[in-house]
Amino acid sequence: MLKFKNLGGDHVDLEGRMYHRGDIITTHSDLHAAFGDKFLPLTEDPKKKEVDVAPVEVDSEREMKFGKDVTKAMFPEALNDGFRVFQRVRDFYVMDEDDLDTPLNKKRLTEKSVSKFIEKQI
Repeated sequence: MLKFKNLGGDHVDLEGRMYHRGDIITTHSDLHAAFGDKFLPLTEDPKKKEVDVAPVEVDSEREMKFGKDVTKAMFPEALNDGFRVFQRVRDFYVMDEDDLDTPLNKKRLTEKSVSKFIEKQI
């Protein structure tokens, strides 16, 4: 079983249970992978009584706005073309590596549309 702290607003699970901000949710599903930063993964050390919070990296204001840099993991070809790709929940943003504060896409992109968008920028 996995544990998560609800950092967002109200959340209703598949069985209709309501969880509020700050609630701890125990589930078989990876809520962090599904909903992003709305849920903080928690880990338990069986030798300890208290719960340790898994580290969540927030490097900058950019990461708060546009999410994590997923270029190397998901779009390595973008690096060769001088682009970086950031993901925030299900939305993707493409940025020129020389200006990581301004996305090139005016609208949020899906994972499927990122490569096509980059091709048009070249």
